[in-house]
Amino acid sequence: MPDAERPENQANATAALRSALTGGTYEQARRLLRNLHPAEIAALLETTPSPERELLWSLVPAEDDGEVLLHVNDAVRGALIRNMDAAEIIAATEQLDLDDLADLIELAFVDVVLPAAGVGAGALIRIALVQIAREQAA
Repeated sequence: MPDAERPENQANATAALRSALTGGTYEQARRLLRNLHPAEIAALLETTPSPERELLWSLVPAEDDGEVLLHVNDAVRGALIRNMDAAEIIAATEQLDLDDLADLIELAFVDVVLPAAGVGAGALIRIALVQIAREQAA
């Protein structure tokens, strides 16, 4: 197992990242984030309180945004997406493959944003999106 993948090194990287954020050394935090897998970044976002979470999210490398959104839980994903504009969402998702994009659409928009339209509308949209994704994948 490479050194970077050893659990103790991941824990050290996480501790160093939290220290950089607390100390206000954001460039150091950016460098540390570049060395983490999107799932590890997602775990950090999930365990970071809301005000600091927005700061942490702003430091995540743009090329990792889509993958991180796939890995975070529904509540965190919803909070992150609500604070993104359309251009940021498009940029975050343009590198995703079709299956991941379909998953993200279902998870984020149907389960977080669209419930305000009512349960029936959300269910119908979910069915339509899954069908579209299947047709495009075929």
